[in-house]
Amino acid sequence: MPSFIPLIIHNTSNYDTHLFIKNSKANYISFSQDVDVDKTVDKAGETSKKHELRFLDSFKLMASSVDSLSKNLGKDQHTHLQKHYRGRQLELLLRKGVHPYDYVNCMDKLSERSLHPKDKFYSRLNDEDVTDEDYKNTLKQSVKNLT
Repeated sequence: MPSFIPLIIHNTSNYDTHLFIKNSKANYISFSQDVDVDKTVDKAGETSKKHELRFLDSFKLMASSVDSLSKNLGKDQHTHLQKHYRGRQLELLLRKGVHPYDYVNCMDKLSERSLHPKDKFYSRLNDEDVTDEDYKNTLKQSVKNLT
């Protein structure tokens, strides 16, 4: 039995970690959190059974974007996805999605119920706009999820 549950997140040390570890500029390769998985009460009192969740940054082992890494896979290498998805659904899962990272700068914007205009998808990091094709696919998914 392993002593921890690994949770692998790509590039977490440069981006996602800062959502969990506040006031830190450090780039972590991994960090851990103990979580309660079971509680028992007996005459001695309450006892918690904990398990360690260890968040690991796969970017440290594969220094490319998820989009680049996934393009290295052949169509026949998506066996788990292909068991559950076919056609258009599978195509959408195998392509990189887009998100208006620069626009979404507070929690309130995550509560908005409509797709953001195309110009809100501009990326300062890449200095580029979202392609018409990517925006069109995002619009299709947005309409599907809202209905």
